[in-house]
Amino acid sequence: MKRPMTAQEAQDWVELAETPEEEQARAEQVTAGVMPEIDDPTLAPNGKPKVTVQLVGLDGNAFSILGRCMKAMRRAGWGTTEIRDFEAAATKGDYSRLLATVMEYVEEPTEQESEEEPC
Repeated sequence: MKRPMTAQEAQDWVELAETPEEEQARAEQVTAGVMPEIDDPTLAPNGKPKVTVQLVGLDGNAFSILGRCMKAMRRAGWGTTEIRDFEAAATKGDYSRLLATVMEYVEEPTEQESEEEPC
């Protein structure tokens, strides 16, 4: 998911230009208020923050994975429509498609988080 750069990110982006002409063009773009967009790995395709779901070491059944993800989404305050959209995208194809979709919407917990109760 993409989001606009912050002011600091934009300033760094200007400074990383390879040529003076490119630096000037970037500076003019930022000064005009046109912030470039960057990939934000913490956002799901729907723009909501990704939910944290323990996947490794648990039941790999497709319905089990889907259920854990949807439960985490409900706990995170996602709306019914957003969860149904996720479910539709995840079940559109085979098991590989389900896993690919899940990885777009969820993130693995950190080591400290994984010691807590799994979803």
